[in-house]
Amino acid sequence: MLGVIKDSNALLNTNPLLGAPSTTYSTASDQGLETWADDSLSFSDARQTVNLQLTVYNSTDDVRVITKASPAITHSDSVEVVGSPCSVVENTFESDDHIRLFPERQSYALPEDVTVRDASGVTKVIAKGTIVNSYYAHADWHNPGQNTPKLFEGNVSFAQPVLGVIANTTGLEATHAMLGAPGTAYSTNQYQGLESYEDSYSFSNNGQTVNMKWTVRDAVDQMRIITLAQ
Repeated sequence: MLGVIKDSNALLNTNPLLGAPSTTYSTASDQGLETWADDSLSFSDARQTVNLQLTVYNSTDDVRVITKASPAITHSDSVEVVGSPCSVVENTFESDDHIRLFPERQSYALPEDVTVRDASGVTKVIAKGTIVNSYYAHADWHNPGQNTPKLFEGNVSFAQPVLGVIANTTGLEATHAMLGAPGTAYSTNQYQGLESYEDSYSFSNNGQTVNMKWTVRDAVDQMRIITLAQ
């Protein structure tokens, strides 16, 4: 943990620099923490845990937490790494040029077993209690006509081994609540996953790179990638 930003003016000044792309931040002058309102912040676990006690009145209580960067992801130009968006429901987070990838749960102990497909295409189970990082790959575009296709290709590499992916709608829906980013609304479309007849993915670089080739029509193409946590 490098530090926190909890003052309203400092939050306003750092929103353009450190804010997540596509996220709208408050412009209120009292969005930070107030000592008079019994807001408090402390650190524990060798400064790896932030403890918050917030009393909220008619505005928000916000704090920005800054940690040392981890070289977790490298990606091709056609994959855009972004902060967790408010929504990945179809027609809400569109790009005509990129597959967007964002972090979900990080350094997260699985509360139950999770079924994925590994680098060899084999269905496997990641055991309950495994410490993982979860990422979401999302492609949606400004479709001008019903069922018009758009091809997206890209790849993303991780510093840690990829344990597997979830690319079918049933598996995605079953893991949204457990592995999804808090505050992100996920699609309920029956075609949110990949379709085997026109979408594909593969692994390279000893299973640490995921290559994607997706044809997106009038819904979204999405995939959850699960890696071992550092």
